[in-house]
Amino acid sequence: MKLFDFDPNKLYLPHNLYEMSNLGYIDDVYEVAVYDNEGPVPHMHIFKGNPKRPEWQTFVKLGFPEYFPHGKKHFSTMDSKLKKLFISFMESPSDEEGANLTNWQDAVRYWNRHSRYKLSYMVPMPDYSLL
Repeated sequence: MKLFDFDPNKLYLPHNLYEMSNLGYIDDVYEVAVYDNEGPVPHMHIFKGNPKRPEWQTFVKLGFPEYFPHGKKHFSTMDSKLKKLFISFMESPSDEEGANLTNWQDAVRYWNRHSRYKLSYMVPMPDYSLL
């Protein structure tokens, strides 16, 4: 079963391929991003405010419905409202032009393109309601 309808090796625009990929915003407040070369555990950052000194942040694994304890960084958990908004955001179509992906698929694609630790494209989106 093919879960991705795109070529993972093709460069889709408009992502700036520097140090992170901003997937978008949840409720125009929380930014969802995937960073380059972040170690062996595929994950994404959800934060409010400046990414270098966020007012609020958490880290969620891409392959499992689990929070990721990101070194010594303080992180919070999502309340039920934010969790529902997060799930809806991840299931929504990506803004990535021409990619025909959900935001979750776009996060996996970005992770795999910029990390030596890959997540299989055959892995379905986890049930993040279990967070």
